[in-house]
Amino acid sequence: MSDDKPSLATAMRTEFAPTLRRDGFSGSGQRYWRVLGGQCQIVEAQGSRYGGKFAINMGVQPMSVPLRSGDAPDPKHMKEMNCMFRRRLAAQEGDQWWDYELSQASLDKAVRQACAVYELIGKAQLDSIAEPGSPINTLTPEAFAARGYHFYGFGNTGILIALTLAQMRKAAGNNKEAAGFARLALEEIGDGAAGSGLKAELSEFLKYD
Repeated sequence: MSDDKPSLATAMRTEFAPTLRRDGFSGSGQRYWRVLGGQCQIVEAQGSRYGGKFAINMGVQPMSVPLRSGDAPDPKHMKEMNCMFRRRLAAQEGDQWWDYELSQASLDKAVRQACAVYELIGKAQLDSIAEPGSPINTLTPEAFAARGYHFYGFGNTGILIALTLAQMRKAAGNNKEAAGFARLALEEIGDGAAGSGLKAELSEFLKYD
């Protein structure tokens, strides 16, 4: 390979994938996935459109919850952007991109640095959110309304999180909590025309309370 055309997929395969495979991930190139604790978890490298830097995106999708497209989660083909809970791998709070010079050696080094952050921080975040006692599995509507929760940095809009938790609780047979999360989402949407499609979807949960 020409040294002036570094490949992020190649760097991920050689510098990051062995660690991910040790942790139960499959995949190739820039995207890797595993199923853990009833979740599809994805680690995916995103290169900048301008070149010279990349980010590592991590996604979590409960397997009991359909994608927003209506399709069932398919770990082998899903992308991080399809997941309901998402975050960037970062050594500190906030966003992080890894810079590299336009050579494969420099890119490989940057990917090794990102892999080190995954081993230090990202792995624990993914492992923790999949635990039976994780807030994603145990959070109540009351705690959600009080904003007394965290998902190890993974997130989405409040409405979509409430919908997802309602779907999870319904799938687990907890109709009362499913309805509670649905009510909170409906309250946040309000009486306007916006979100009318979601209103109908959320209102279905109230029938089983």
